[in-house]
Amino acid sequence: MELTKKDSNIIKGMAVLMLLYSHLFLSKTNWPFFQSIELFNRPMATYLTIFTNPVICVFLFISGYGLYRKFETLQEGGHAQLLYIWRKLKTIYFQFWIIFFLAIVLLIIFNFNFYAQVHYSLGSFIADFFGVSYLLDTTTINSSYWYITVILFSYLLSPVLFLISKKAPIPAICGSSLVIIVFCIFLKEGKAAGGFGDMIIRLVPFEFGMLFARENWFSKITHNKIILYGGPCLVGAITLIVKYYFDIAYALDTIIAICEIVLALQFFRFLYNKGKKHYFLRYLEFLGKQSLIIYLIHAYFVLYLKSFVFALKIPVLVFTMFLVINSILSVGFAKLFKYLHIIE
Repeated sequence: MELTKKDSNIIKGMAVLMLLYSHLFLSKTNWPFFQSIELFNRPMATYLTIFTNPVICVFLFISGYGLYRKFETLQEGGHAQLLYIWRKLKTIYFQFWIIFFLAIVLLIIFNFNFYAQVHYSLGSFIADFFGVSYLLDTTTINSSYWYITVILFSYLLSPVLFLISKKAPIPAICGSSLVIIVFCIFLKEGKAAGGFGDMIIRLVPFEFGMLFARENWFSKITHNKIILYGGPCLVGAITLIVKYYFDIAYALDTIIAICEIVLALQFFRFLYNKGKKHYFLRYLEFLGKQSLIIYLIHAYFVLYLKSFVFALKIPVLVFTMFLVINSILSVGFAKLFKYLHIIE
C-alpha cells in the first residue's frame, strides 16, 4: 500500500516531534538549562537526538514523494508544474514573511536583545527576507530558517528532478546520490558541507522520495515481512554506527530517515487497523498539517526565550510544554492565514 495523504501528514507529524526535540536538546548550549541524568558525560535526554536528527530528510523525502504524485496528475506537463510550484512557494513565503516581520516587531518592542544578537545590513536583511541567508552566509534573525533555502532550492529544481526520477534507471539515481554524498563528506572532511554543498546534498532525500513513488516501493516492501521489519532495523543500525563512528554529520541521514519512515508507517498502520479511535494518530495528523507554521515559529522560543522554554527543567516536561505552546500558536496562525486567504 502506497502513502496516502493521511499517511503523509502523520509522518510529517512525527517529524514535527523530532524537530522540536532536536532543537531543544541537541545543542550543547541548551544543556545547562535542563536537568537530566548524565551518561558518558552528556545528559541522557540528548541520546534520543541520535534518532531525531534526520528530521529534515524525513520532511524532504515526504515532499519529494508527494510532488511526484502531484506531477503525475498534471496533464499539461511543464507549464502546469511551474504554476503549481509558484502557488506553493507563494503560500510558503507569505506565511514566512508575516511571521518574520511579526517576530522582528515583537523582539524590538519587548527588547529581547534583538540589536545585540542580530546585526543586519541592508544586504543581510534582504537575504534573510528571502530566506537565503544560510546560502549567502549572512546574518539571520532565526538560524533555523536555513531550511527555507532548501525548500526554495528543492521546489525550483523539482521539475528537473521529476524528469530524472521518471526516466533514469535506478542504478543511475543511486550512483549519482552516492557520488554527491561522498563529495560532500570529503568537502568538509566528514562534516557538513556548508552553503551550496548543503543544498546539493539535501536533494538526495527529495529525489529518493520521488523514486519511492515511481517504483511503488512502499507497496512492495509491505509484502515481505522480513524486509519490512528486519531490513530497516539492520540498515538503520549499521548506518547510525558508521555515521557516529566516523563523524559523518548528516551525509547518511537519508538512509536513516527512510528506515525510520518505513518502520513508523507500519507501526501507525498497525494502530489504525485496530479499529479504535487513536487520538495519538489524530494529533500527529494535526501536527503534520501544521508543520510549516510550527517550523516557522518554534525556534524563536529557543533562541530568544530560553529561560522560559526550559523553566520546568525536566526534559519530558520541557518537551510537553514546548509542544503544547507550538500547537496552540499554530492554530492561531492558521486561522489568521485562512482569514487572509493565504491557505485554504
